[in-house]
Amino acid sequence: MFKKSIILIICITICNICYAETPCLNKTEIKNYSFNIHSKAYHFTTYRCDDENGEFLKPTILEVKSDDMDYQFKNLIGLFEELDIKFVNWMNKPTFFYTGTRTHNTEAYIPITILDSHLTADCVYVRRRLINLMKTQYSYCINRQTLNRVDDLYKFFIYFSPESINSYAYFPHTDESLAYRDFDVLVAKVGDINFYQRYQSIKDYDLDKYTVIMANKDKQYHFNNVEVFQRMVNSNSLQFPYMIGLDILDSSGHFTFYDMKKLSALLDKSTKKRDIHSYIQLAKVQLYEQPDFQHPIDNYLKRNDFVKILDIERDENKMEEIEDKNKELLWFKVSYQSKKNGEIINWVPWNSFRDW
Repeated sequence: MFKKSIILIICITICNICYAETPCLNKTEIKNYSFNIHSKAYHFTTYRCDDENGEFLKPTILEVKSDDMDYQFKNLIGLFEELDIKFVNWMNKPTFFYTGTRTHNTEAYIPITILDSHLTADCVYVRRRLINLMKTQYSYCINRQTLNRVDDLYKFFIYFSPESINSYAYFPHTDESLAYRDFDVLVAKVGDINFYQRYQSIKDYDLDKYTVIMANKDKQYHFNNVEVFQRMVNSNSLQFPYMIGLDILDSSGHFTFYDMKKLSALLDKSTKKRDIHSYIQLAKVQLYEQPDFQHPIDNYLKRNDFVKILDIERDENKMEEIEDKNKELLWFKVSYQSKKNGEIINWVPWNSFRDW
C-alpha cells in the first residue's frame, strides 16, 4: 500500500510538471512601474514574450504584484485588431492607453484602480483629431468594470464619430491681417449653453493651444489652466452620443465632473459679458432676417469678414428634411461692423464658418 502511494505521488508530480505553464524564455521591452493605490504599493511590469501567441498580433504580458497579489495578464495589452493597447503612467495613475493603428487620429486613456484584488475601470478619456483637423477631447463613463482580458475593454473602445457636433470650423491661412487675431470655434451646443475653443492666433490653432469657453446669450465663462473633456453618453433611442457635461482635469491630475446644472451655476456667477467672435470661411454668405431660408435679405458677408456671434439656434425644420438625423444644423446670429451701413445684425447658416 505504501509503495502504491509513493508511485501515485510521483505520477502526480510528473503530470504537474508536464502541464505546468512554461515560463517566458525570451523577455524583451521590459518596463517597470510603481503606484500607490488606496495607500498600498503595487508594482506593474510589462514585457514582450516572443514565445507567446494567441489573440494578439504582438502580445505583451502585464504582471501586477503587491503583498497579497501576484497576477499575470496575457490578453490585455498588445496589438489587437486595429488597436495598439499599452500600459502607461498617465497623470501618476496606472492607465491603459490605446491608439488606432490605421488612422492614428484617436488616442484614449483608461485609468485603472484595484478593488478587491481586481483591475477595474469606469471611464475613458479620448483625444481625437477631426476631419477638419481640429482637436477635440471627450470622455465616456460606464459602471465600473473588472478587467481580465481584452474583451472586458470593448466598452471603452470608442467608435462613435463626434464630427456632427464638432464640425463647424476649419481655419486656413487665408488673410495675413487675421494671423494674430483671436477667434472662437464652436465645439458643442447643449440647451442654451454653447461651448467654444478660443485661439489667440492662427499659429495657436495650428499648435492646438486654446482655452475652452462656455457662453449663453449674456455671459461667458473661461476654463483656464485645465484640460476639458466633453462627457458623452449614448441615447437609447438613437444610439448616438450626446453631451451631458464636462470632465475637468486640473494640474494635479484630478478629474471633476460638472453636469449641466453645475455648469449653468458657474456661468450665472460669471462677471464676463458675452464676447464670442470669429470670421467667415465661405467666399460669399447670404444674410437672413430670421433663422430660416425663407427670409433672405439683400446683404451678404464674404470670406474673412470678422463677426460677433450673438446667438445660436437649431434648424428644426431642416432637421426633418435630412436623412442623417445625427447631424446638427445650426443658425448663427451675427453682428458685423460695415463701413457703409454701420452695425448689421442678421442670421447666417451653419456652413458659414467652414469651407468644406
